[in-house]
Amino acid sequence: MFPKMDVIVEAEWEWDQVPDDIDAYGYLQGVYQGRWPYEPHRVRAARECLPFERPKLAVTAIIDHPEDFATRLDRAIQRSRQPRAIEAQPVDVEPIKLGPVGPRPTPMSARFPTIRRRV
Repeated sequence: MFPKMDVIVEAEWEWDQVPDDIDAYGYLQGVYQGRWPYEPHRVRAARECLPFERPKLAVTAIIDHPEDFATRLDRAIQRSRQPRAIEAQPVDVEPIKLGPVGPRPTPMSARFPTIRRRV
């Protein structure tokens, strides 16, 4: 009734399958593509080595300015050492008028007396 199907047996991994000249990035690609087995200690080592073998690309700016960087830095340091003057302005405030002190508020139990149920 069912068609005959071929059984595909997964071959045993050969531990020397991973090439010797591969870097961390290539090894991790091979693991997630299923070309070689997942070995936790090797994957962890490859993950840690990855930033050193293939650094991230970054943007660098080249500043073409007539003054050199040291001169501009010295001027910025001198500016930061100068005291800043803050102008204080008087504020007109009206005093708060307090009302007379009244009696203390009644406790919660006095506000809401207990209602007894008739049985």
